[in-house]
Formats: sequence, C-alpha cells, structure tokens
Amino acid sequence: MLADLRIRSLAVIEDLEIGFEPGLNVITGETGAGKTMLMRALAMVLGGRGDVELVRDGEAEAEIEALFAGPAVAPALAGLGDDAPGRDGAEMTIRRVISTRGRQRAFVDDRLVTATRLAEIAERLVQVYGQHEHQTLLRPESARAHLDAAGNLDELAATMATRHRALVELDARLAAQRAGADGLAARRELLTFQAQELVRAAPRAGEMEELEREREVLRHAERLRDAAAEAETLLYSGDGAVLDVVTRTAERMKGLASLDPELGAIARLLDDARPALEDAALRAGARARAITADPERLEQVEERVALLQRLARKYGCSVAELAGRRVELERALAELAADGADPAELEARVATAAEEAWTAAGALTKGRTKAAPLLGARITTGLAELALGNARITIALEPQAPGAATPAHHGRDGRALTVLGSERVTWLFAPNAGEAPRPLAKI
Repeated sequence: MLADLRIRSLAVIEDLEIGFEPGLNVITGETGAGKTMLMRALAMVLGGRGDVELVRDGEAEAEIEALFAGPAVAPALAGLGDDAPGRDGAEMTIRRVISTRGRQRAFVDDRLVTATRLAEIAERLVQVYGQHEHQTLLRPESARAHLDAAGNLDELAATMATRHRALVELDARLAAQRAGADGLAARRELLTFQAQELVRAAPRAGEMEELEREREVLRHAERLRDAAAEAETLLYSGDGAVLDVVTRTAERMKGLASLDPELGAIARLLDDARPALEDAALRAGARARAITADPERLEQVEERVALLQRLARKYGCSVAELAGRRVELERALAELAADGADPAELEARVATAAEEAWTAAGALTKGRTKAAPLLGARITTGLAELALGNARITIALEPQAPGAATPAHHGRDGRALTVLGSERVTWLFAPNAGEAPRPLAKI
C-alpha cells in the first residue's frame, strides 16, 4: 500500500506530506486546493512524464517521494530480479526529482534507476483508477491472461498462437499464388522486410537471460561491488581475516595433536578448508574490481531488452522464439522464391493447418471453461475480505464471432479462429445481491 507521500516545490504545493492508513482513504477539498496535483505527483513518482513547468516559481527543482509498505513490495521487485534480503513485508521508497534545467532523475531505495525500470516497478506496484486510461483490468487481454495463468493454460495458449501463425502464413502464400505475379511480389516484399528487421536485431538464443543478468548487476553495481570487496577483506586482507584465524587455529591444533588425536583431525579439516577459502577470497577480490557502475551501459541494456520485447509482441512469440521466427521467415521466403507448388497441394496444407489450429482452440476453450468458475469463486472470496460480501465476479466466455472478411476455414460453428483462441474472455461484476453481473468496463 501507499503509506506516505511527500511533495516539495510542485506547482501550488510548497511542502506537503500525507500519511495513509490501511483501507479506504478519502481526500476532499474545494476547487484549486490541489487534489489533481496530488494525482499528478503520484503519476510522476510512478514513472509518468514530469513537466518542468510544474516546478514551483523560484525553486530549482521539485521532488516527489512515495513510501510503499506491505506484501506488494516484494512482488514488485522480485518479479524484476531484485534480490535484496527481507523484502517480504519490507518498505520501499520511490523518489523523483524534476529540475528546471530539464534533468529528471528517479531513485528506488536511493538507487538511481532508469525511466524504463521505474515504469516496470510501478506497473507491478500500483493501479490508478480514473478516466479508464490506467485501468488494466478493463483491457480485453487482461481477463484472458489471468484466466490462462490460473488454469495453467499458458503452454496451450502458446501452441494455439504457433498453429494460428502457421495457418495465416499458408493462407497468405496461397492467396499470393492465386493473385499471380503481383500477389507474390507483395508477399515477398513483406517477408523480406520482416526477415531483415529480425536480421538487424540479431536476437541470439539465451540473449534475454544474459541481458537480464547483466541488467541486475548494473542496477546494483555499488551494492554488489561493496559486498564482494567486504568479503575479500574479511576472508583475506583485513585485520583478523578468516584465513589468518583458520591458519593459526590449525597450527595450534597440530601442536596439541600428540596429546589428543582428535585435535589433529580438526587441524586436517581446517587445512582442507583453506584452499576453498583462498579461492573464495581471490574470486571476491577479482569480482569487486570487475564490477563498475556504468549508467550508459545500463541504458543500452534497457533499450536492447525493450527492443526484443517489442519484436516479440509484434511477431506474436516469446523473446526466446525470435531467432526461430527469423528462420521461419527466411524459409517462407525461400519457398516463395521457388514456389512451384500445386494450388491443390497448398489448399490441402491449409486445410491440415486449420484442423490443427482448431484442435488447439478446442482444447483451450475446454481448459478455460473449466478454469473460469474456479477463478471467479476465488476472486469473489477475496471481495468479501474487502467488505464487499454481496459482490461477485464471474468470467464469461463468448464466442469470437466471424466477420464478413473471415476466411472460411477460420470460422466454424459461429466461432472465429484468432491467435488467442476462439472466444473472448470478459470480467462480469455484480456489486450487490440481486443485480445481474455486467461487464466490468461498463460499471
């Protein structure tokens, strides 16, 4: 939850601090009192655009700081690889500084972060409800994504997307062949552009994992470097270092081994431990020297991650599948260049691909139909804990209706085949007993 918000030198606000309590907090005031400015300040501290014109007259910069506490903090950071200890139930501060010189900085727990990083944290930490632009629950994909996750259907949904993509490509190939030379040329141009885009991006197998690891090191460079340097000091180079203590203790045990053989055994164990401790100390020292804070490299990594994620969304696959997608496009180009396939053969391949896609869609529909009432019941139970005992949520599955332009094999039994399956998933909400559930977006 948002526990505290402090705003300094922002528009009409000179210096303001507001503490929030668990549950519903209401802020009221007459027009011009600053209610809207509070929301703008919260939006800015969560990564929204900071307008230098909002800096209070006569001040060099404005500063907004928000303190968050409770169970939402850990998922907000853990989902992004933050390994700080004790995050469960911990507090986290986000601070945004906007300068009249045009410079803007953001800090999470006093660590400098990029705008991309801040937006990622905010997306997991806060939902702002108002004017619909931030209401992620109202987005059509939200209910489907939550339902698939709750029903363990993500793998089946990925299969659906792959088969639908294969069907669409065969459709386009057949249409281009039927259209003659012009159709083939247009298809070739599109495939060439897509293939070249992926060639320029040059995604590599395992690259995303490498980038995420590097990003975490760069984000926490100072903390990691200090920890490694401290480990080297404690183990090897500092006063009273562990290795010195182990060596002295081992020698003492050896000197007494003639009196007690058990002490000799202890000395041998200590001698055996020394190589591992020495190796740990050397590696810690080398790591401390290797880690450097590099904001420019961090920005490059963030941009590369954003590019790969954008391409994955564009081509309807995961980042890990981008390299394979490029191979698919190049293969499609090669087939197009040497396309002497009989139209009847292509039609048969389209029919086979359609059956495979419909099989996946049917399995996905079955899984969603089973998972929907279970998820609805879980959410309704949660609503009761929020003092909404009479409210209930249900998840509706509505067939995706085919349109006039839907190809014949993409429509069946009143359903249209899409990359997401053959149905729309919608949240239905009834706030009070006796009321019929209605789409959440209309309430």
